Amino acid sequence: MEEISLEKILPAIEKLNTDCQESGACVLDRETFLKIYQLEKYRRERRLPSSYIMQIKLKDSGKEDVKLEKADGLMLDILKAKIRGGDAICHWDQSHFIILLYDIKKEEIKTVYNRIEFFFYTNYKEPEEIKLIFNTA
Repeated sequence: MEEISLEKILPAIEKLNTDCQESGACVLDRETFLKIYQLEKYRRERRLPSSYIMQIKLKDSGKEDVKLEKADGLMLDILKAKIRGGDAICHWDQSHFIILLYDIKKEEIKTVYNRIEFFFYTNYKEPEEIKLIFNTA
């Protein structure tokens, strides 16, 4: 078996450190998010749950001129800025986000959602056009 030197793994560590900035949550692709979720699921089996999955879906009002892509981009920006460092965000597909929240009590999840909802509707120009659908597990 070949020994892996520190020089070989430093570029990967540097990429992880720059991609997941300390100031906010880490935005992950779907495959990486699912791997982390599986690890977290096994960890929860060994101790009391302290992490939860939050799902946010953006749904348009049905008006013809609604720009769902604009709302989607705004939500991603808000999640990057307002979700704590160490939590993981997955932009699952257009207008659908899944967030893994670590070290949080179940009763605190609603506070996180309320904060996201506040910043979204404060910054979206026509809030009546978009409805946020929220679920947790």
